[in-house]
Amino acid sequence: MAKDKRVEILFDERDYRQLAEAARSRRQSVGSVVREAVAKYVVQPTQEERQRAWEHFSSLQGQGGPVGTPEEIKEFITDSQFLDMLKKLDYPEDTDLIKSLEEKLEKNPLSRRETD
Repeated sequence: MAKDKRVEILFDERDYRQLAEAARSRRQSVGSVVREAVAKYVVQPTQEERQRAWEHFSSLQGQGGPVGTPEEIKEFITDSQFLDMLKKLDYPEDTDLIKSLEEKLEKNPLSRRETD
């Protein structure tokens, strides 16, 4: 998806310093850190994405159901949605963020159940 909308955001000095430091430590631009935060905390899944998630979880019932605590399951869902949003935003797939999310999700028992 092309980035064709521009916004101007004003930060106080302290917040901007923390944002810039976070970007530097991740070797990212300030803009990419802001886009990442928007993707993680603002953008919500579509009804179709929710339906697919429900169908996936429903299919697990015959296999013993979801594995993990409610917090672990919520983290898996959030990470999955975050990864999907990054990909929809044409976030570069070779970044450490994408790679680490994919590795984390791959190791999760819920991911393995989907492909069993």
